[in-house]
Amino acid sequence: MPRRLHTTFSWSFCNSGCDVRKAVDVDLAPVAELRWSSIVDEKNAVPATERDAFVEAFVEWARATQHECFVAEIAGRIRGAAWVVLTERVPSPRALIRVTADLQGVYVDPDYRGQGIGRRLIAYVVEEATARGAERVVVHSSDLAVPLYERVGFTASRTLLHL
Repeated sequence: MPRRLHTTFSWSFCNSGCDVRKAVDVDLAPVAELRWSSIVDEKNAVPATERDAFVEAFVEWARATQHECFVAEIAGRIRGAAWVVLTERVPSPRALIRVTADLQGVYVDPDYRGQGIGRRLIAYVVEEATARGAERVVVHSSDLAVPLYERVGFTASRTLLHL
């Protein structure tokens, strides 16, 4: 069962020659291909549509959404991606402006795993979100990815619940 983890921290990693940056329009199709691979190819999920139709719909969604994409580029190719969406929270007497960041869709090409790319993506997104006022970053993780998130500082919380 997926677990929600949260954190507030700052760090940087990656010794693999990767450039982590905010995605631009030309990156969206390769990110869609990575997303397809992470779900259909690796998990043998049955897709609701054909690959090309998915990529087209994904790119259209990415252009219109409030979610922001960040990519890890190595030698001119997108090898990893992560998404974040910032959500305003109800004002409090302690802070009138409150924001939470939801980290989503973190994925690294299997041929490039174990090189710190996932950690670098996560660090970049967390630093970006906290710089924009996020008081916490949460992630809804698969069981397989929990150790990575814990290694970079995320912790499980009894007070962060979901249905």
